[in-house]
Order: sequence, then structure tokens, then C-alpha cells
Amino acid sequence: MTTNLENLIDLTTLSGKLKNAYDYWLLKKSAGHLPHRKEIDPIEIIRILPNISLMQILRDNQSKIIDFRYDLIGGIVDSHTVSNRHHQKLSEIPHQNETTNIFKCLKTAAETHTALAVSMEYIGNDLRIDHAECLIMPLSGDTEDAESILTAVVFVEKT
Repeated sequence: MTTNLENLIDLTTLSGKLKNAYDYWLLKKSAGHLPHRKEIDPIEIIRILPNISLMQILRDNQSKIIDFRYDLIGGIVDSHTVSNRHHQKLSEIPHQNETTNIFKCLKTAAETHTALAVSMEYIGNDLRIDHAECLIMPLSGDTEDAESILTAVVFVEKT
């Protein structure tokens, strides 16, 4: 299912904050089951909290994923966005809507219950930043379906 996705990063090569986030997600993931959103404890991920965002998965009445909405945005992520993204749907953001690679990666991670990492073009005001790397980790809720997405983002400076 990931064959049409672009700029994926091999999860075994993650380092720093993305590796810490991925290791935490794996720790919370039980055999065959996604971590529940309630299992994510901010105290346990305090060092990477500024790099974390939480998105709600929006579904139609047939349970098909139709969009994502930002619920929480870490301070570092928020400081690199062009405008306030709190409670905004991805479909309302031109460079994150359903035609983009990041939207497709989020949807794939949610549907397959797997984590994905992707390198993305940086769109922001900090001229020192070359690109962003995003780790996408689906979370369950009251059903076995993914109900939210936990992301960890690092901004890579130009060399």
C-alpha cells in the first residue's frame, strides 16, 4: 500500500527525537494492537513534547477516512507553521490537503496500523530550515480502528 508514497524514511535509520518517539510508540503498542490514545502520557515524553502533534482522524458514516484535524501542536512545531493550525483540518491547508504526500502518508499509516516516517518540504519563514522529517504513529480509541495520529517532527537545517 505504500508504493505510491514519496520520500519515505526507513524506520530503522531514525535517530534523536524521532527514534525516541518511535521507541515510545512501540513500547505502548501491544501484540497486534495500536496504542490507545489514553496510554500516551505527556510526562513520559516530556523531552519530545515540543516536537509532537496530535491529530484526530475524521471519518464519514461508512468509517472511511476523509480528513484529519489538528488537536494539539507542540511548541516547536507551532513555531514553524506559517499560521495557527490549532483545530484546523488538513483539507483546509493547501500544502497538506488530500492531494499531498503527507495526507496520503497519514491515511496509509491509519489504515495499515503502522508507523511511517517521511521527509517533507519545509514551508515556513525560517530560512535556516531545509526540510522537515515527520514520524507518523496511529493511535486507537474506543474501537480497533485508528482514531488519532501522533506525529513527531524535526526541522533539519541547511548545511
